[in-house]
This record gives sequence, structure tokens and C-alpha cells, in this order.
Amino acid sequence: MVTVVMLLLLFSILGMALLATTMNSMKQSSSEVKSQSAYYIAESGATLKLQEVEKAATDLAQDTSLSQVLFYRELEKSVLSASSGNQLIPEDFSNFELQQGEQPQAKVTTELVKVNADTGSREYQIVSKGIIGGRERTVSMPLTLNYTEGGGFVMPKNLGVYAKSRMVLTNGTVNGDIIMDNPAPQVLEIDGDPTINGKVYVPANSNGNVFKFDKNQQWWFDQKKPMVEKGGHTQEMVLPPFPTPFPSYPMMANQQVSKDKNTHDFIKDGNINITSYIAPNATIKLDQNTQAKAINFASDYKLTFDIGNKDVSLVVDSISGQGHLDVVSTNGARLTLYVRNNISIKGNLNKSGGQDLFVYLGPSPDAANPKTMVSTSYAEFNASLYASDANIEIVDSAGFTGQLITGGKSIKVSGGTSAKSDSTVVYAPNATVELVGSGKLYGAVVSNVFKMNGGASVDSTDVDLSEGPFFEETGDEPQVSVDSGAALEQ
Repeated sequence: MVTVVMLLLLFSILGMALLATTMNSMKQSSSEVKSQSAYYIAESGATLKLQEVEKAATDLAQDTSLSQVLFYRELEKSVLSASSGNQLIPEDFSNFELQQGEQPQAKVTTELVKVNADTGSREYQIVSKGIIGGRERTVSMPLTLNYTEGGGFVMPKNLGVYAKSRMVLTNGTVNGDIIMDNPAPQVLEIDGDPTINGKVYVPANSNGNVFKFDKNQQWWFDQKKPMVEKGGHTQEMVLPPFPTPFPSYPMMANQQVSKDKNTHDFIKDGNINITSYIAPNATIKLDQNTQAKAINFASDYKLTFDIGNKDVSLVVDSISGQGHLDVVSTNGARLTLYVRNNISIKGNLNKSGGQDLFVYLGPSPDAANPKTMVSTSYAEFNASLYASDANIEIVDSAGFTGQLITGGKSIKVSGGTSAKSDSTVVYAPNATVELVGSGKLYGAVVSNVFKMNGGASVDSTDVDLSEGPFFEETGDEPQVSVDSGAALEQ
């Protein structure tokens, strides 16, 4: 009996020892599983954040108007971690499946580590802490992002006025952002009571002292509190290529019209004459590229070019007189009009509207005395115009629709003029652009010097320069690349 009791005691001790060992092994195994799970959760958190950065960068690169500075600024607003004091506030990722009834969690921070001045690329670090069942493991992942601006001509979003050198706002309103591309101090002069409904952007190397004003104007700053921000635009505003020389096409054939036994040389020796009661409302069907000399008007007579559904070009020496020129088209066809000398028409140009007339105005014979194109009275100018070096005046109550581009030194919009369409832009990087009286422009202005007075206003609408032929296919799309390293345990 004693032997049996001793054997039972021995086996009990051995059984308890074996049970303790087994339970300890199970605890260690469970702890190891949770530790390994915490590592994989941390790695998954870093990967999810990487995917978020890649998507945000790709989506943002669709906006071709963004400079490199603005691209990184907008991206980092959405992907970098906020901070409290010197501590980054982690982003929680908890959309993982339950493991043994416990919810895995990853706490992820993203911070900017380095800006490469040579290439413009930026280096970031993603740090992810995986947590489950009281176990924590942390990994870090390096990330390099490079953004290359598009090579084409793009207009910044919400642009009201761009000025290369300086700006003078006496009165009037700019509904949109202002870009001053001159880092010198006091390049934006304030006098009177102008209104700026937008930000004022200055170059990154500006000292921020952008405004020039008399001490009596301090009230304006106290009330209006204009917002000034550095950076935001790095693209140089330059003129697109101008076609030189103009193309050469066959000359129009002579044509006569008759009425009441009288005849009129409607087209003679290349001249189109809308000068007789016999053909007061003439129509010319253009189905091929052609050339003429002068288009002459008189007595408010009208000439219509019917181009059907085919893009065609017409080269002429000049358009002058009192009358109206119109274009009729279908299916988005457009007429490209090359004018060697000048347009001095006292009447409407394409009153029927639409985006079917584009005009190239050739260089002045004497560069020291550039030509001036004037649109006056109640005439409408519904076309996009690219003048090589002409100065432009749109005065009284004239209307303008389209892109107005010139390499000239002066553009003046005054009186009750209204320039309005979805793509209206005054693009004159070499010119002093003046809006006076009650002149209004809906779109954007690019100038060397900008001046505004009276009740004039600029109402910003986003402009797509590719809608006209002048800026078509002028560059590449922006490029963005995201490179990441392996996630390594800290």
C-alpha cells in the first residue's frame, strides 16, 4: 500500500509538471502568434498608407494647372500627419478582421523627411505600429515622391489677374486670386477702395512686403485684410508660337452678282467687295483653304462665310469699312482667318457667336510703331484673336468673347465693355492691361502691368487654353512617380 501511494504521488507530481509545462508552452505560443500578428498588422498599416499616398498623388496630378509648389502643398495637406506640440498624431487603421475575438489596430504617422533642392523630389517616412492583445510591433517605410510639371501652357485655377511686373488697383473688383510674379517690394499699389475676393500670391523669395500705399490708405488694409501667400506659381507665362509666315493658298476667283439689270463685282482681283445694294447680305461657301486680298465693307452690309462641317483657313490682307462679318458652321467646324495687315471694321465680327472663328493678326510693318486694333460702339467681337504685336482697344459698349492674345504692349478695356464666355482670357504677358470705367471681364488676365479703375471688374472663371488653336498641343502632361522601400522593424 505504501508503495502504491508513493507511485500515485510520483505520477501526480509528474502529471502536474507536464501540465504546467504544456500550459506554459501554450502561453508562449499564443504570445508568439500575437507578436507575429502585430508585425503583420504594422506592415499592413504602412502598405495601406502607401496606397493612400499613391492615389492622392495620381488624382492631384490630373490638375494640369498645378505648379510643383502647389502640388506638394495640396498633397501634404491630405496625407501628412497633424501634430500636437512635437508629437505627430497617428491615423488609426482598424478595418482588419477579428483575430481570436480581438480587434487588430494599426496606428500610422507620415512625415516629410527631406526636400531635394536639385530635383524637387521629396522624401517621406511612414511609421506604423501594429497592436493586438497587448502586443505591439513597429515598422517604418521610406517613400520618395517626384512631381514634374507639364510642359504646356496652363492657367492656374481661380486666377483673376496675373502681373509679371506690377499692379495698380485704384477701384474696381477682382473676384479671384492675384499672382504677382515680381519678388521686389511694393509692386501692388492700392489707391481708393478696390476689392480683392481671393488670395494674393507672391514669389517664394519675396519678403512679403508686396503692397504700396499712402498712409491715408491704412484703413483699407484694416478693413479688407488681404491674404498674402508665398509660392504657388512657378510657370513662366510666355506667348505660344505664332505662325510665320502665313500659309499660301489659291486666290479666290472673280465673281459678279446682278440685280435690276445692274451688276456688281462681288469678288474681283482677289478683293471681296461688300459695298453695293446689289449684294447687301452676301454668303460665300468655303469648302477649301483659300486666299483673298482685302475684304471691303460699306453701309452696314453683311458678309457670311458658310464653312459647313469642315475646318478651313482663309488668308486676307485686311478687313475694313462699315459692315458685319459672320461665320456659319456645323458639327464644331471652325474658320481660321489669317489677316496680314489690320482689322478696322466698324460693325460686328461673328455676331452669331460660337467658337468657330479664330483670327491671327500679322506683325506690324514697323515694329517701333505697332498697329492698333479697335473694337468700338456696340459692336460684338465673337472670336479668339492672336495678334503678333498689335495693341488692342475694346471701348464703349463693345462685347468680346474668346481668347484675346497679343505680343503687343497695350490692351485697354473701357466703358461698358463686357468680355464674357467660358474661355475668355486676356493673355498679354508683355502688355499693360487697363480696365477702366465699367468694363467687365469674365475669365482671367495675364499681363506685364495691370491697372484697374472705376467700376471695372474681373470675375474669375477657370480657363482651358486648349479650347482654341493657339495653345493646342504645346507640351506634355504632368508626371508623378512614387517609390517606396521595404517596411523594416524599428
